[in-house]
Amino acid sequence: MIHVENLSVSFGNRSIFHNISFNIRTGEKVGLVGENGAGKTTVLRILNREILPDSGIVRGCDKGVRITYIPQSLSFSTATLSMDVLSFMMEGRDLVRIKHRLAELENIFEKCDGSESQEDMMRLVGEYTELQDAFKNRQGYRADDDILQLWAGLEIEIVDFDQTVGTLSGGQRTRLMLARMLFEDSDILLLDEPTNHIDESSVDWLIRYLSQSRQTILLISHQPAFLDRVVQKILFLEKQTGSMFSYHGNYSQFLLLRQQEEKTEGRTRKNLLREIERQEAFIRDARQIQSTQKKSRQKVVEKLEHVLSETLGVQKRGKEKKISFQFRAADPLQTQALRFEEVKMQYGKRVIFSDITFALGPTERLGVVGENGVGKTTLLRLVGRDLVPTKGNVHINKKAQVGWYKQEQEDLHPDLTVLAEAVSAAPHHNIRSIRAALAHFLFSAERVEQIVYTLSWGEKARLVLCKIMLAGPNVLLLDEPTNHLDTFARSSLITALSEYQGAMLVVSHDLDFFQQIGIPWAIQLPKGTLERTF
Repeated sequence: MIHVENLSVSFGNRSIFHNISFNIRTGEKVGLVGENGAGKTTVLRILNREILPDSGIVRGCDKGVRITYIPQSLSFSTATLSMDVLSFMMEGRDLVRIKHRLAELENIFEKCDGSESQEDMMRLVGEYTELQDAFKNRQGYRADDDILQLWAGLEIEIVDFDQTVGTLSGGQRTRLMLARMLFEDSDILLLDEPTNHIDESSVDWLIRYLSQSRQTILLISHQPAFLDRVVQKILFLEKQTGSMFSYHGNYSQFLLLRQQEEKTEGRTRKNLLREIERQEAFIRDARQIQSTQKKSRQKVVEKLEHVLSETLGVQKRGKEKKISFQFRAADPLQTQALRFEEVKMQYGKRVIFSDITFALGPTERLGVVGENGVGKTTLLRLVGRDLVPTKGNVHINKKAQVGWYKQEQEDLHPDLTVLAEAVSAAPHHNIRSIRAALAHFLFSAERVEQIVYTLSWGEKARLVLCKIMLAGPNVLLLDEPTNHLDTFARSSLITALSEYQGAMLVVSHDLDFFQQIGIPWAIQLPKGTLERTF
């Protein structure tokens, strides 16, 4: 069981959460939800022993407990890229080291000639027995089958076990890392937006995999359907109060319970205000006559003022603040936004796609779909003029003003403040209007002075969207825009995109998102054919 009691964390002068407590039973599957910046990832990092809280108790995550943490961003070291894919996977359970040492010991035993001391032999036999037990306990005998199952489920195409990690495409590489982390088969599994790394078909497989797992699971996800099908309990981390609340059931049941609580609290608050008004009227009357009354009357007033103060000071749950914004094309296009003519893209000997032909009207919207590694982001980079096609032509309207949401948010300057970053995107706006725009994206007067690198992934996503809004583009390029957004921000983005009057090219693995923003057609890569999204 994971037991967390009175956990508090702050960064500088900013309190992230205060005195939160929760329990997760062994084998329980729990969703962690809350606004971007509420501290969800921080909770996972504390449980993974990466960072220490300011105060509080954490039990059940001690060093003897095997924990796997799958973060939002998966990276590879240079040494890892040169490993063969099978060894890379096997390292997830430390099987490479165990097998290597077992082989060494077996070689030693074969060369024994009877001259070795009994003490040395007993020590080596003891080590060999321990390693055999470890190999068995880590499911070493079924490791190959487990690996093939993970590769099939995550649609990882491996043609040769000796193939090195570095030869895989970026998308395949990312899924291989996810497969390796799942292969670890640890006691506790911590997942931070795991569906960001995989396609829709793999999401269905992951849901089944997690549902059948015996591990204790705590996961963060922005996909309600994913949470509904996996978790049995929701932990809600409330940003406004820095508090945590626990709800039994899946995400949909959590939303219903929250709505019921808000209605009840609304009625309680109304009754409370009515009583406060009555007390205030009494105090005003008492004050008017206090100069002619005895001291006892003053004491009554003081008591009432104290009661009033205590009443007003009652702690109540905060109401989630909602993002509210619109994308407006400052200079709408009157003619075709862009056109691809028999475009081919090739890296070295590897052809990404070829013969891609399509056009996008001034207010038309089009999706881009396909498996990881087929060139979806590459297509956007061609429109954004980051790349030149190997063959064919990409025509961009001379009056096109492109707003580009990049999946990894690499255009942000990590050492700038939030305000300075926003100003860099809109130098012709005055500071007051930029501050007002940031406020629409929940960056308060205090938060706009925060340094960009200290923001959560979701907060960075909001900042990028704010910069795009300030720029007023007439063409939007969006690469997985919902990946890091909480459900509240996602809903606001859907509204803004639905009302947008410019051209739009959107990469997403979420077909529901296409339907919600009115994109019925998408380019299917690598074929380049137009296919219905819903």
